Order: sequence, then structure tokens, then C-alpha cells
Amino acid sequence: MGIRRGEIVNRIVGDGLILNLDVGNRASYKPNSTKIYNTIDLTTSGSVNNGITYSTDANSLTFDGTDDEIVTTPINMTNDYTFEIAVKGTGNSLVGAIGYNTLMGVGSGFRFLYNMAGTLLAQIGTISHYSTTAIATRNQWNIIHYTFKDTPDTNDERQWFINGQPDTTAVAASNGYNGNLYIGSYNTINYRMNGNIAIVRIYNRVLTSQEILQNFNAVKDRFGLWSLVET
Repeated sequence: MGIRRGEIVNRIVGDGLILNLDVGNRASYKPNSTKIYNTIDLTTSGSVNNGITYSTDANSLTFDGTDDEIVTTPINMTNDYTFEIAVKGTGNSLVGAIGYNTLMGVGSGFRFLYNMAGTLLAQIGTISHYSTTAIATRNQWNIIHYTFKDTPDTNDERQWFINGQPDTTAVAASNGYNGNLYIGSYNTINYRMNGNIAIVRIYNRVLTSQEILQNFNAVKDRFGLWSLVET
């Protein structure tokens, strides 16, 4: 059974949430639909393209590694933001460059990638930010967060979180993005998602470590992550 409208939103952090796509929420997605809706205002927020299929695995969408993608209506990520994604990578990209799956992005200057070894990579402009400490284990669900704090100088701050736990940080000047966002691809033939995505959330602010852990704890049972220790 799908999650009722509002059920998850009442448990996750709501302050600053501008995009909430949840395949398990029937207000957001109905199985085998070609549209996915933002539960914040129920406007059309994504086109489900090229035969993406619905899966009962944690109520998710299966991407085939070739051409599947979700394309959202314009999203403003030019200043502070946090994105959250529930993902289960199961295979390599089957076209173009391989070695990564794409979580989301648009072009090579704004993309977030998931390595076959389980590490994460953000490429924003000319800046690359790796996650090399923790591993987002493949063939299991992971709740991944990325925060970006825009500062007035060259010290923009960003950080990865894997399953509620803080990982690597980076400080460097870089750009944001405002426009249509691609989920499972970055608008090229390379690094296509081969696996499942269940949730995509974007906030217009930087969530604290405590808020990220709150969001993780709100959904961990759904993704079989209940054995991870709460802090």
C-alpha cells in the first residue's frame, strides 16, 4: 500500500522543502504513470521518460541504465540548498561512459554521481567533490544527502551525508543552477542510472546534521535500514 498524502511530510523536516517527489506517495506518483508530482503544491514536477517502470521494492522507479530519466520543471538551486535521494544502484551504465550512475544533474558542470565502488562525486563547475570515507553500498538502499552553502567569498561549503551520517566536506568557489533538473541522468548518454530511485527532495537551505538524521530516521524502515544506529 502506498504512503498516504502528508504521512511522510509530517515526519520529515518541512522548513525550506521546495521539491518532494516520493514514488510511495500516491499523491506524488501512481504506478506506471508518466508524471510525478511535487506534494508541496501538487503541480506537475516531473516527466517520467523512456519507459521507467514501477517497482514494489520500497515503492520505487526502476531505471534501466540506457535512456531512463525524470525531467523536472525548473528548480532553483543557485544559493543554499540540500538535496536528498533514496537510491539503490544495481548495475553499471549500459551506454556511453561507464563506471558511475547519475543521481541527478544537468550537463557536466552540475552533476552528482554514484561510483560502482560506492563512493560519491559532485561536479559543480570546475570543482570536484568526492566522498571517500564512507561507502553507499551498492545493491542495497541508501539515503544520500548533499548540502551546499553559498558564501559571499570563495569559501562555498558543501558536504555529503550517507544514511544520516556526515561524510566528506569541501570548501571552494563554485556555481549553482536554476532550470530543469534531470534525475537518473544529466542530459547526456553517459553514466545512466541502473537501479532504483524512490525519493527526491530539495530544500532551499542547508539542513543541519540533526535534521538530516531526522529525515533518515523517518524513512529508514521503508528501505530496510533500521539496523543502522541512531545518534
